Amino acid sequence: MELRVLGPVTLWDGDTEIAIAPRLRALLSVLLCHRGQVASIDVLVEALWGERSPAAAPRSLQVYVHRLRAALGGAHRIEHRPPGYRLVVAADRLDSAAFEHLVGQARARLAEGQTAAGADLLRRALDLWHGAAFDGCDDIIGVREEADRLTELRHEATEECLRARLDLGRHADAVGELRVLVAAHPYREGLRGLLMLALYRLGRASEALDSYREARALLADELGLEPGPELRALEHAILNQDPALDAPVRPAAAPVPTPRELPADVTAFTGRGSRADSLAALLTAAPAACGAPAGPPIAAIGGGAGVGKSALAIRVAHRVAGAYPDGQLYVNLHGHTAGTDPLTPGDVLDRFLRALGDATPHTDTEEAAARFRSLTADRRVLVVLDNAADEAQVRELLPAGPGCGVLITGRRVLAGLDGAVHEHLDALPPSDAAALLGRLIGAERATAEADAAAEIARLCGNWPLALRIAAARLVVHPGLALAAFAGRLAEDRGRLDELQHADLAVRASLAASHRHSPEEARTLAHLGVFNGHTISVPVAAAAAGTSDAAAARDLDALMESQFLQSAGPDRYEMHDLVRAYAREQAETLLTPKEYDAVLERVLHHYLATARHGCVAIEPAMTVRTEYGPETAEPGLDLPDKAAAVAWFDAEMDNLVVAVRRAAASDRYAGIAVGIGAVMTLPLEMRCARRTQKLIGELMLAAAERAGDPRYEAQAHLDLGLLYTRLLDQENAYLHANGAVAASRAIGDRNSEALGLNVLGMAYMCFDENERAVAAYTGAVALCSAIGSSERQVFFLGNLGNAYRRLGRYDDALAACQEAMRMSRELGLRRLEANSYGQVAAVLRSTGRTEEAATAYRQALERARSGGFQFLVAECLWMLGELAYGRGEADTARGQWSESAEVLRAAGSIDAEEYREIMSAPVPDRPAVLEPFG
Repeated sequence: MELRVLGPVTLWDGDTEIAIAPRLRALLSVLLCHRGQVASIDVLVEALWGERSPAAAPRSLQVYVHRLRAALGGAHRIEHRPPGYRLVVAADRLDSAAFEHLVGQARARLAEGQTAAGADLLRRALDLWHGAAFDGCDDIIGVREEADRLTELRHEATEECLRARLDLGRHADAVGELRVLVAAHPYREGLRGLLMLALYRLGRASEALDSYREARALLADELGLEPGPELRALEHAILNQDPALDAPVRPAAAPVPTPRELPADVTAFTGRGSRADSLAALLTAAPAACGAPAGPPIAAIGGGAGVGKSALAIRVAHRVAGAYPDGQLYVNLHGHTAGTDPLTPGDVLDRFLRALGDATPHTDTEEAAARFRSLTADRRVLVVLDNAADEAQVRELLPAGPGCGVLITGRRVLAGLDGAVHEHLDALPPSDAAALLGRLIGAERATAEADAAAEIARLCGNWPLALRIAAARLVVHPGLALAAFAGRLAEDRGRLDELQHADLAVRASLAASHRHSPEEARTLAHLGVFNGHTISVPVAAAAAGTSDAAAARDLDALMESQFLQSAGPDRYEMHDLVRAYAREQAETLLTPKEYDAVLERVLHHYLATARHGCVAIEPAMTVRTEYGPETAEPGLDLPDKAAAVAWFDAEMDNLVVAVRRAAASDRYAGIAVGIGAVMTLPLEMRCARRTQKLIGELMLAAAERAGDPRYEAQAHLDLGLLYTRLLDQENAYLHANGAVAASRAIGDRNSEALGLNVLGMAYMCFDENERAVAAYTGAVALCSAIGSSERQVFFLGNLGNAYRRLGRYDDALAACQEAMRMSRELGLRRLEANSYGQVAAVLRSTGRTEEAATAYRQALERARSGGFQFLVAECLWMLGELAYGRGEADTARGQWSESAEVLRAAGSIDAEEYREIMSAPVPDRPAVLEPFG
């Protein structure tokens, strides 16, 4: 928030003016005039309403104070202190305070004989004015006096600035401004004297004397006075051509050095063309186009280790060097250099001052910084500050002159630098990364193994540093095939060992980012234990065993150090090489006991949350949550289906990682089965067959590792069902029978019923319908005996389909209608939708197509409301077939296409399959969907 009173009283938030009502503006003006002190209620009331204020004025004042606080951004901006109110505003947020501070600095410089620096500071101070002080509010009691005081200080500063310019020999460019000022303020004899002196030094003594006579006549006619003694003495000196009036003889300046310190340009610079263009445009634009007119343009390039920040900065610096004829200063600040301490601002300033010709020792950093600003105030110098640690390291190194330019690189976002334009770099695009590798190792070698070169670039994460190291390794070993080197890099645990050469190493570069922060290193180690695709705040909290708030702070710190990037609200992601480094940190910094504790907390978090999500999507699916151990973590509360679906969408890849990690350990095999069991429902909703197959195989491996027949039965069930849908007869029978056998071995009738159902589905898929009826009948009977109503509904529907296949339509319709009735009563949305579809299939088989179409539409409505995409696709497909049978080919085509689009959007079919569907001639429909039954 910024306040301006050197002109109209205005309130600004960045570049946006905040509109405030006239009476609030008046209140703000009075409070500003009492800045740092309490303005009494009586004073404020009189200022706002005058001497005859209404009785309700004090109450109304409270309302205005409340509204002004809101405009200023909070109640803390205006404190209530008896007998009134006190405005709290920092000096650097108020233009009048900044003006007075600059004037004070200027007078100190002038007293030290630093005329040029003093003149520049005064000019910067005067540039803050945009009209009359407190314009529009200067008639308010109490404000008028402050406006008059500031105006007088402005006049004094103007005269001092002009006098300094004359002392610097700038007479010609001052005369025009002085004439305008004298015309506007004819009674200010100081201005008149400066005009006379400037004219005299330009050899125009007669004009100087004419100006004196004009002043004398004006004073006599208007005031009956003579000019003051100083002006009369000046007239006398001009008449006598007094040598004291001559311009001060300034000592001949020693030749000013022109430093050219930029490192050699990067020869293999690749990509970043648009970034380089925008940075060059910023650094060569006119000062007024860069934000604050009085300061230099500042470009800050941020990004993680090895993304090419320095290369881009050096390339841009060489491009714009011609716009900075007074020199280019460069320093590597070593903010993140392995084995080297960061340079202090004092060390850098000594170096810069020597480069600019000032070898005078300075007592402290503040003095050296002031001298640096003075030397660059009127020069066009480019300052390149490479590899900065933070704002504190660079703040004293910034020139003040508008003709200078600053280019900074650093891993942290230097958000605390006022006026800086930030440019963030990530990894190169794959094509640019491959091109960079080709330029470094030679186009012929890269072209000969183009696929391997692209794979090396990918395994290097498209990071310029990693690519340069890989290229150096390949150049040193000209006989090493690119494919062989790519094979080395493909080993995750050895990748960072391969990416080091001479004094370059990805591992060391990453380590330098947090060498001064053991807390960041430990947070990274916690994340490296699980090493998921993305990191959410709750998962990080579980890993560290801390609160969400503390985890969010830790993740933000890692993001500021460029170890993480934002992947959405409260979600972060790591570059592949950072993930490899984090995994090493986990194995290095954590004891085996700590490592296991972190992994267990994360796995328990995922298991608990996945269970909550499964029940939120389908409350009747609680049976799925019974597999696996009791969780030591509470998991996230997912209050409804939308929240659960969103969580599964965001965490699906990480859940696969969790199952994979758990399945690989005897200790966590139960967790693998537990997570896999509750993933079935969200995977079904997405028709994610490939992921289902992977999860099922991992569950089975975990169950066999744990030696638990109950887990084995569940894994066989899920795989049997999946292979049935994939029409893989051998595996479908194998796993369905495996589920039945494992269940009977432990006397688990629930699981046995499920196994019989899957076996029946497998029989149906391969037209063994009599065997299917037997299997389904057994499953229904078991469910009825043990009171498992939900499963009974499902198995009844399947039994109806088997009857339909055999032409036993009455039996089929009875079974499907009973399933529909029970699902409706039990509130099983998915099974209700499925039952409507099964009834529709029976009706269609008996020629009752209109009734069948109605039933399919009812099934479609329920499938859509429940988010069951595969059911949606099936219903659309069957409605299309019914439409085609009625001779409505266009309608049919549209519904088939919509069905295919649902599957494609859900990821169940790929682009090639989708194109095949869309181009299929009517009436031939491709066999992509298995309709109900």
